[in-house]
Parts: sequence; C-alpha cells; structure tokens
Amino acid sequence: MDVLEARMAGLEESVSGSQTTLSDVVGCLDGLEADYGEITQATKSMIREFQKGFKENICFLTQELRNLRTFVEHVLRAVHVEVEEVRTEWASYQSSQTVGVGATTSTNTNTNTIQIPKPSTYNNNRKAMEVENFLFGLEQYFEVKGFKRELKKQFSPTNAEKEACGRLRLRHLKQSGSIPDYIKEFTTLILEIEDMSGKDKLFYFMDGLKD
Repeated sequence: MDVLEARMAGLEESVSGSQTTLSDVVGCLDGLEADYGEITQATKSMIREFQKGFKENICFLTQELRNLRTFVEHVLRAVHVEVEEVRTEWASYQSSQTVGVGATTSTNTNTNTIQIPKPSTYNNNRKAMEVENFLFGLEQYFEVKGFKRELKKQFSPTNAEKEACGRLRLRHLKQSGSIPDYIKEFTTLILEIEDMSGKDKLFYFMDGLKD
C-alpha cells in the first residue's frame, strides 16, 4: 500500500511538472506572437514611409523634366526668331546692294551675289535627331564662305579696340529679362567678335543665363 501511494505521489509530481513546463511554453509563444505583431507593424510603417518618399521624388523629378523641356522649347523658338530676323536683314542687304549697282552692272551683280542656302525651318519636333539636324543646318548657314564677313561689314565694328570691348561686354553679359531678349543681346555681341569658337560661345551663353 505504501508503495502504491509513493508511486501515485511521484506521478502527481510528474504531471504537475509537465503542466508547469507547458505553461512556460504557452507563455513563450504568447511573447513571440506579441513580438511578431510589433515587428509586422514596424515593417509596414517603414514600407509606407518609403513609398511616400519615392512618390515625392518621382513627382519632383517629373516636374524638373517638364521645366527643362519648357526651357529648351523657349530657347529653340527664340533661336528660330533670331534666324528669321537675320535672314530678313540679309535679304534686305542683298536687295540694297543690287539696287545700288544699277542697271548697267545688273548681270555681274546677279552672277556675283552670294547665294546662301537657307536652313530648314524648325518644326518643334523634339526628337534628338531632328533637333541635331536643325542645329547643324544653322551652323552651316552661318558658316557659308563670305557670309560672316559680309554681314559683319554691315552690322559690326572691325577695329581691334571695339572687338575687345565686345568681348568684355560678352564676359559680363547676364540675363536680366526674358530669354528672347537675352538671346538677341547675346547674338548682337557675337557679331562684333571675330573667330570665336562654338565652345566659347556656348560657355558665355550658359554662363549668362539666370540660375
């Protein structure tokens, strides 16, 4: 009898110990579940913040690209206007030269008149190849043999002192008004300067633009 009671007591102790261990396991699982919930919430919060920042950056970059496109379009339109004005002035100059020579030399005048191929009109196409072709046409137009020399005789000084003055004014030229006004003033100064490289022209043009 005593042996049986001892076995029963041992069994009760084992069961009690197992219950204690099971309770500990349940407690640990509850703790892990709580930690998992906190980690999940923190992760979701980080993802939301990342998405918000990403969208803001995309919106900012999109607006910057729109502003850049608008600026380039304005510059191209202004350049087109300048080209048309120079073309008109050149045509007027040719007409006055022809009239001044007189009827007796009209044949020689027609033979010796500088024929300048006109560049194609810019059609507002923003494809890289179209813009490059348009700018190349402008370059060829202004580089035709004798054109610069003849045009500068009419519109610009020829002595070294005035050319140096033009370079100084170009170095200090800054955009204070609209883009077309700035381009017109820039072009006027360029016509006063002999043999300025395209690289220098681009540098001075960009340096004078508003930030």
